[in-house]
Amino acid sequence: MNDFNNLFRKYHRRLLLYSLKYVESESDALDIVQNMFVAIFSENVSSIYEGIEKNIFSEIEGNIFINKLDEYKNISRTRNW
Repeated sequence: MNDFNNLFRKYHRRLLLYSLKYVESESDALDIVQNMFVAIFSENVSSIYEGIEKNIFSEIEGNIFINKLDEYKNISRTRNW
């Protein structure tokens, strides 16, 4: 649990700012970052390994892509009435 708390404290703000580069809503950015940390916690990560930064930023990019894809689908549906 200590490793997770350290990881959270170290990266939460950086990941939030990174996410805000791609999504306009702070709420969406917070959800993206929170979902990534929930995924890490649910896997019971007990140690921080080399390369974690690359992995968590890749995870954020994946979540941003999914979020943007959902937005695009919603916009497309409303335009095709």
